[in-house]
Amino acid sequence: MKRSIILTTFIFLVVNGVLGYIITAYLSTNVYMNSVVILLSGIVLLTLSYMPLKDAFKYSLSYLFGLIGFVEYILGFFAPSELNDNWFVVLIVVILFLEIILISLTNFVTQKNNRV
Repeated sequence: MKRSIILTTFIFLVVNGVLGYIITAYLSTNVYMNSVVILLSGIVLLTLSYMPLKDAFKYSLSYLFGLIGFVEYILGFFAPSELNDNWFVVLIVVILFLEIILISLTNFVTQKNNRV
């Protein structure tokens, strides 16, 4: 699972770079922003796979975070090129922090249930 996450993240980064080279409307700022989104989504999924969670949590959160990563990518694709007062970037950061909070809560619940 861990190798597939790393390989998929690398493939998405390469495809993102190629799309940025081919599509002229896909500005370099958006390419960099989406590269960061892809890397952070890969890191979140890799962190999730290393955590000792129940299988149901791992599968459901992996699917949910993959879907959220796709939504973040679409947001980054259509985001304005300037970073000042960019609500797309703010939304992406808020979503990332919500993912981290959800992983932390899930880990806490799993550890609490293992102790009982």
